[in-house]
Amino acid sequence: ELSQLSDNYLKLLIEYNKLLKIRNDSLKKLNKKIVIDDNYFQIITNYMIDKAILIYKMREKFVLKLNENCGKIFYLISRLDNFYIKYKPNIEINDNLKQTLLKKYNESLKKDIKLGTTLIGPHRDELEFYLANKNLKDYGSQGQQRLAVLSMKLSEIDIFKKYKNTNPILLLDDVFSELDDIKKNNIIKFIGDDIQTIITTTDLKKINKKSFKSARIFKIKDGQVIKLEEVE
Repeated sequence: ELSQLSDNYLKLLIEYNKLLKIRNDSLKKLNKKIVIDDNYFQIITNYMIDKAILIYKMREKFVLKLNENCGKIFYLISRLDNFYIKYKPNIEINDNLKQTLLKKYNESLKKDIKLGTTLIGPHRDELEFYLANKNLKDYGSQGQQRLAVLSMKLSEIDIFKKYKNTNPILLLDDVFSELDDIKKNNIIKFIGDDIQTIITTTDLKKINKKSFKSARIFKIKDGQVIKLEEVE
């Protein structure tokens, strides 16, 4: 999503991934006892660190923006409070990030060579979802996990509108699975009709018919697409 919002971020990410591939190829050679130019290896690592610092900071800022809305959205749909997203890089982001990364790369070099891959960097980042300070990966139901991802996606809409000055197209594939009828209707109510939305589902029976006023409904059966005039 951040790549769609920022051309600069996308460029950084592409450049970082190219450098990562070069570094990993060098690590594989070192693993096989093939001699490589140490100066070249250090230059690649330093360039990677410079790109990584910018990526970390942009991701951290983006997650902060997501958290401005995602908790409210989660609550409006589920009536469960205190949901948030946690950005989890595999290093501590601090004011001396370059020195931290240089130290981490040096400490990890032997292991990197042994495994033939770079173990430190933004390519190892994760996002975690928390509800009432409990990690939903470990303690959440399937429905709560699905709502967590959905809340994140929906919170991106306002950010997209602000930075792109246009409405995105929202695609929700089988979004109602694992959710009760109240949450299904709350999702429809929240989305509204100000952006083009495409939703796939296997069941419309418990959806409030008022939600279909501005919608076109299509049924796919045996490979045929049929436009429905009313909900079956």
